Amino acid sequence: MLILLDLFGTLVDISPVNRRIYEFFRIYAGRDIDYDEFRDFYIRKYYEIFSDLDKKPYMVERYLFNTLYSELLNYLGVSKSPDFVVGFVYGLLASLPHFDDVSCVSRLKDKGHTLWILSNSDSDYSVPLVKTLPFEVDGITTAAMAKAYKPHERIFHFALDAAGFSPSESIMVGDSLSDIEGASRVGMPGVLIDRQGKYEDFKGQKITSLCQLEEVISGAI
Repeated sequence: MLILLDLFGTLVDISPVNRRIYEFFRIYAGRDIDYDEFRDFYIRKYYEIFSDLDKKPYMVERYLFNTLYSELLNYLGVSKSPDFVVGFVYGLLASLPHFDDVSCVSRLKDKGHTLWILSNSDSDYSVPLVKTLPFEVDGITTAAMAKAYKPHERIFHFALDAAGFSPSESIMVGDSLSDIEGASRVGMPGVLIDRQGKYEDFKGQKITSLCQLEEVISGAI
């Protein structure tokens, strides 16, 4: 079976990101910045730029980040290039820690399953990050490779074709509803990992730890 694994929020902990970016901006701006104000503006602009990317013409993620940080720098009144900020963020994203339960995924590899990363990300930081995982993957598909973002069908078909599996031989595991929706669009079952109980009303297959995934996979075969 092909197990498609989302990367950020599923295998890798993204919780340190906002605080680290805030600390960077304090230094880059050369002055103190109110954290709550920074966070609220940053999150609002992030979702304005990054929401519904599957419904828009494809744009590389580096351009989207450049737009985000240009707006943030303008908001803070800082006349500096966003390119340096993007470089810092890419380095940060390439070195994020993985969740403790990621070690359980290696058992699926031992049972002969194919493990494949499917990520709405730029290859420049996600490919190096995947190499730091405590298990070896069989391949990776990024939005940059497929020229599409989840939940668009194209990125799922791109991964399936690259791995050599059909939807009926595959399963998607992710922490976002877009992971599950995209899988459903191509006729593939999905498993939502919800470590923090964000999706109490979700009616589909759900786990709270990757250590529960082996049992789910066994039941799906």
